[in-house]
Amino acid sequence: MPCARFDPRFRAVTPSEMRSDGTRAANGFVCRLSKLLCRLGFSRVPHAFNAKLRAINAGAAPRPLPSICATHLFVDDPNTRHPDNSIGATAPSLRDGDQGVVLQRDRATYAVAPHIPCGMVTPQLLRKIADVAERYQCQALKLTSAERIALIGLKPSDIEKVWQELGMQPGAVTGERVRSVRVCPGTDFCKRGQQNSLAIGRAIDAAHHGQPTPGKLKISVSGCPNQCTETATKDIGLVGTKSGWDLWVGGSGGVNPRLASRLAKRCSDEEIVRLVDGVIAFFTANAQPKERLHRTLSRLGLNSLADFLGIPQPVTETHTIPTSADHKAAQ
Repeated sequence: MPCARFDPRFRAVTPSEMRSDGTRAANGFVCRLSKLLCRLGFSRVPHAFNAKLRAINAGAAPRPLPSICATHLFVDDPNTRHPDNSIGATAPSLRDGDQGVVLQRDRATYAVAPHIPCGMVTPQLLRKIADVAERYQCQALKLTSAERIALIGLKPSDIEKVWQELGMQPGAVTGERVRSVRVCPGTDFCKRGQQNSLAIGRAIDAAHHGQPTPGKLKISVSGCPNQCTETATKDIGLVGTKSGWDLWVGGSGGVNPRLASRLAKRCSDEEIVRLVDGVIAFFTANAQPKERLHRTLSRLGLNSLADFLGIPQPVTETHTIPTSADHKAAQ
């Protein structure tokens, strides 16, 4: 159980504090925590807690706990709070989203992910990113699922200088807004492409990337039905076919994944861009705070979105996962 999950406003309990505040309460807390840790697979940690309790109850100096749990017993310490009463003195200086950063597991360093429209880069841009990463001693570079390059392990004092040297805008990696527009190579490069996904993706990215919305919104554009950009699990998915663009809505990954539903078929380039604009407008106007599009559609119905866009109401159709019987039938 990583220490980073605990509130930094709390500090470790000392043996004298445990005795003065009541050993019975501490015993009960540790017993419950020990059972939880056993369920999570940390079989050695409860034994360390029990040894510490025995030493405390006997009035002896306890042996130090393993590092994995050494800071897992906490009491509220007002002396470690900031004036705003929200973040401890040892807490990170930046929150997720500030200056485009994401706090890392060590709670001391950050990652930044510059916005790279459609994931298309040049050799010059790659050299610049590599030079900045080396200059500021990044711990790692990561190609993200949103088609960005994340620079991981930056010191908070270096964040502003990193952005200045990159000369790029931060990617929309956190918060309630249009997070990303994933795009495949399409007819520009891919031999299987059936529609120009890069052109459509760039237009949508330029119009909507980072746009505030009630909940996070992810968009994907695939130039053929192979759907290399995983349109079936995105809030808005475009799939190119020989006859035009199909529009899928309401997909989602995460804890409760959902496959998207097809809303429109055989759309032209102009029509599909207009429909994407309309879906985002509908979501912005009707979604509840932090709600994903599929939950909005579950409340209001897919037909309400079709009526809003002024298109025929679709026959309910969702992406399906082929079974072995489907493969045999196809053969």
